[in-house]
Amino acid sequence: MQVFETLAALNLTDFTLDNWRSTIRGELSRYPKYAGIANWQGRETADIVYTDRDGTLTQWLKGRCTGGYPASSTERDFAKQPIEYYFEVKSTTSTCETRFFLSTGQYKLVSYLDFLDKYVG
Repeated sequence: MQVFETLAALNLTDFTLDNWRSTIRGELSRYPKYAGIANWQGRETADIVYTDRDGTLTQWLKGRCTGGYPASSTERDFAKQPIEYYFEVKSTTSTCETRFFLSTGQYKLVSYLDFLDKYVG
């Protein structure tokens, strides 16, 4: 919920509850603000999916990134070449020290993306 609320506060173009594609988002339906929200019914590729067509999200991320940001992501015509972001949100219902679940597929994807960043970048 915190990641969705943070992105929603940016007033991103076309950012709605439809971008929140978590199969467990319905757990928040007990809160008045999210009354009636149901679990995402489609194929889950990430918890939040957003296509940045005007560069707003990219600029916001770049301003908060440490360690550099790919130049190819900022020097572009977003209308012609939008960037589709996939946010995977991990959390625990227990203390901060509690481990969270990361599937083998998610681990491989993170490892692959790290490889691309280092060697293909």
